[in-house]
Amino acid sequence: MADADLHQLVIHLCERGDIPDAPKELLYSMEDILPYAEANRTVLAIENTWRDDYLDLVFQEFPVKEVGFCYDTSHGQLRSHQGMLERWGHLLVANHISDNDLVEDRHWLPFDGEIDFAPLMKRLSPADMPYTLEVVTNQKLYPKSEDFLSAAYEKALKLREMVREIEG
Repeated sequence: MADADLHQLVIHLCERGDIPDAPKELLYSMEDILPYAEANRTVLAIENTWRDDYLDLVFQEFPVKEVGFCYDTSHGQLRSHQGMLERWGHLLVANHISDNDLVEDRHWLPFDGEIDFAPLMKRLSPADMPYTLEVVTNQKLYPKSEDFLSAAYEKALKLREMVREIEG
C-alpha cells in the first residue's frame, strides 16, 4: 500500500450482529496486522459495523497511531452508534457517508433517505478530512447513471456547505 502512496485501510471487524462476544482471535489478528501497518505507514481505520464492543475493545487495547476510526453514517443510524463519535471521535480518520430508510443499509445518496445529516456533519467536520460517499445507485430515483453522478456531486456540495456553515 505504501508503494502506491495509500496510507489508510478501512477494516470491518465483523459483518453481522449474531456473533459471539469479542474473541481472542480478534486481538490476535490486530497484533498480527499492526506491524505491517506500522512498516507501511498505514492507519487501520476501523469502521463501525455491528458490534460496538468489538470497536471499543480494539481502541482500548491498541492505542497506537496506526489504529483510527472510520464512521459510517448509515451503520450509525441503523445501530444507534451516535455515542461512538463522542467516545472515539478523536480517532476519526475516515468516514463513509450514505443515507438509508432507517430499515436497511441502502447506501443511498445523502438526503435521499431519512438520516438527519445536520448533527452528523457537526461531528464529521474536520476540514482536513475528505468526505467519502459510500453509495450505490438507487435505480428508482436515478435510472440514468449520469443523473446519479450529477446528484452525487450536488449532494456532496450540499454536505460541504453544511460544514462551512458549522465552521463559521
